[in-house]
Amino acid sequence: MSNRIRLLKSEKEKMQEVALRKSQESNDIKSFFLANISHELRTPLNAIIGLSQNIKQSSKEEGVKSDVEVIQYSSLGLLGAIDDVLDFAKIEKKELLLEERPFDFHKTIKQISSSFEKQAMDKGLEFIYEEINPLPQYLIGDPKRISQMIRNILKNAIKFSLEGRVIFRIQTQKQNNKGISMTITISDTGVGIKK
Repeated sequence: MSNRIRLLKSEKEKMQEVALRKSQESNDIKSFFLANISHELRTPLNAIIGLSQNIKQSSKEEGVKSDVEVIQYSSLGLLGAIDDVLDFAKIEKKELLLEERPFDFHKTIKQISSSFEKQAMDKGLEFIYEEINPLPQYLIGDPKRISQMIRNILKNAIKFSLEGRVIFRIQTQKQNNKGISMTITISDTGVGIKK
């Protein structure tokens, strides 16, 4: 009986090892697929964004410019979704690394603000952007991740607000060691989320 129990335990451990190996192989295949499909989608999207920028700059008709802006922010939204999927795959594999480099924070915020102001207006929402104290021109950090976090929250704020407004507020305060403390607040008149 004890031999039989040992044999069953041994078989169960082997089956668990095989299942674990297959699971890891499946995960690797998924990550490989996501990386490849992301690259395949990025190439035409970058062409769409580039060409729409050229059309916007060369066209004198306001209607065309407005339509091209919709193409641009829709393409950027799709590009952001692709980045999110890729980041999820990197997080699963514990490969996501944060950058730490100087970047133009002021320019990043202005681009985000103008993009979402247009989206809010198209949905009939008021978009309010406020700076409490001047923003620093440059910060050291990961511009892609900072932009990604702000964009995701603003996207949800606009998506779930059927009427009213979205407020995007940044408050900065200088610290003694030449750094700054920053609070970014995004509020909306949408349905809200559970506490």
